[in-house]
Amino acid sequence: YADFDTFVAFDLETTGTNPRWDEIIEIGAIKVIGGTVKETAEFTFQEFVKPKKKKITEEIERLTGISPDDVKPARQETEVLPDFMEFAGNEVLVGFNCISFDSQFLKRAGRHSQTVIKNPYFDTMRYAGRFMERLGLGSNRVSLEKLSAQLGIENPRAHRALADAITTAKVFLKLKEMDDGTG
Repeated sequence: YADFDTFVAFDLETTGTNPRWDEIIEIGAIKVIGGTVKETAEFTFQEFVKPKKKKITEEIERLTGISPDDVKPARQETEVLPDFMEFAGNEVLVGFNCISFDSQFLKRAGRHSQTVIKNPYFDTMRYAGRFMERLGLGSNRVSLEKLSAQLGIENPRAHRALADAITTAKVFLKLKEMDDGTG
């Protein structure tokens, strides 16, 4: 149940979809305090991550706009993850499809960097399932792009971590407004 209005919305970009062997290439996050999305530098986190073994494919570069040159000077996940978790503090981590996707990448990165992630996760995609009929979206699975468009939320840089994190925060807050506790 979405009974909170202070949280950290986050998103990851990765070299692929399998958390067992693909790697994080970007982490983006934004703090939401008292239901207000704080879009200023002190309340945002955005950093490229240099993959250890996996290369950024042309398909991933086309999708995200992130090139091998972008991540070449970046720190590795073992250095970036502790900074991200310090940014997140003890807040709920709100993501889109984060239970089956992003959290798996974070768990593995946590093991690699000896960083314990105790934060609860809240998955906006699963939450949206309660509203699909009311939104005229039919199925229980929907993309962030489609859901945000249906809610009138613009995402000018889809498939970039910070932009998707901001969009996720706004989608969550909009769904929460619609939530009358039924369903």
